[in-house]
Amino acid sequence: MYQDKIKGRMAELNISRAELAKKLHLTPQGLGLKLNGTTDFTIKEARVLIKVLKIKNPGDIFFKNSIA
Repeated sequence: MYQDKIKGRMAELNISRAELAKKLHLTPQGLGLKLNGTTDFTIKEARVLIKVLKIKNPGDIFFKNSIA
């Protein structure tokens, strides 16, 4: 689940939910919905996540390994 990878990366970089929410122009509650899988990240938000979390291989997080 990509949300777990994002949460893990946040922990590695010591970035709080409040800090990430601010960078994404979301409320902490809005970010929580996205991190829990209730709503999806937009492309714009994904780009910010890639930059802020220094994600080297975004496909590993945002795309599944298999095509259904």
